[in-house]
Amino acid sequence: MKKGSAIACMLLLAACATAPAPAPAPGAVPTSADTLDVLQAREGLERLVSYLVGTWNSIPQKEGYGDSAPMRLRIARIWPERADGYWLYWEYANPADDRRVTRQRIVHFVGEGSTIRALMYRLPENPASYAGEWSKERPFASVGPDSLSELQGCAAVWDRPFEIYFASGTPGDACPGDRPEIRNEHSEFFLGPSSMRSWITGVDSAGKRVYGPSGPSEFRKSLQK
Repeated sequence: MKKGSAIACMLLLAACATAPAPAPAPGAVPTSADTLDVLQAREGLERLVSYLVGTWNSIPQKEGYGDSAPMRLRIARIWPERADGYWLYWEYANPADDRRVTRQRIVHFVGEGSTIRALMYRLPENPASYAGEWSKERPFASVGPDSLSELQGCAAVWDRPFEIYFASGTPGDACPGDRPEIRNEHSEFFLGPSSMRSWITGVDSAGKRVYGPSGPSEFRKSLQK
């Protein structure tokens, strides 16, 4: 009898050891794996911002590989005292004349769990008056996020397909452009520590491209501001 009881106990213990763990109940304390995902996302967000901030210059490309039009992109962090993510100012200009600004945006990067989201905003009032704002010690010190309105339909998710690379694209087809005829503005980025490939285009209601280059642009990060 004692031998039979011992065998039964051993079988019961074996069953308990191999049984799958129950699913966590809603509101349960995050597991160590969940915490690791959040920490990795936070590190990814910090790395992404460190890659983006700086001066970028487009480089010529082989025919058929992309657009070779000269372009300079400056990305500067603004409102660093805020604790709600990272706010970055993007300014595209003609390298031959920095006063000829062609595009301006403010992008808010936030971590949502293990996801990095980028919310896009137009500049307040007269955008041209903020040309060169990146060069100031405290860019946009006279304004704040409350004066901005988010561009609905333009929020994007930044993925990390490889350890040191990030990729992003505008989802859907309802991101408004700067001109009325631009019904949808689509952006694509592939970013590394010192290189970036991007393509920003705008199409009209018929799907015809009315804004942006005919192919992606290739940028290199400059050591100079």
